[in-house]
Amino acid sequence: MSAYLGVDLAWGLGTERRAPNETGLAALDGDGRVTDAGWARGVDEVTAWIAERLGPPEPDRSRRVARRHQPDGCP
Repeated sequence: MSAYLGVDLAWGLGTERRAPNETGLAALDGDGRVTDAGWARGVDEVTAWIAERLGPPEPDRSRRVARRHQPDGCP
């Protein structure tokens, strides 16, 4: 099943006195239908929103893919 995310990054982390800027978020299914949309503030909220919709990353798989494309003799 395919899923797509739209992320409009706010690029403002905030300070002790000011909250981070809002980042716009959208999730679409494989046919392009919006299945969810909303806002999040800060890196932790944005990554949590993404993980809730797509699940956690697969670190072992990404490492295998990266190694597969290494030239001979590279670690």
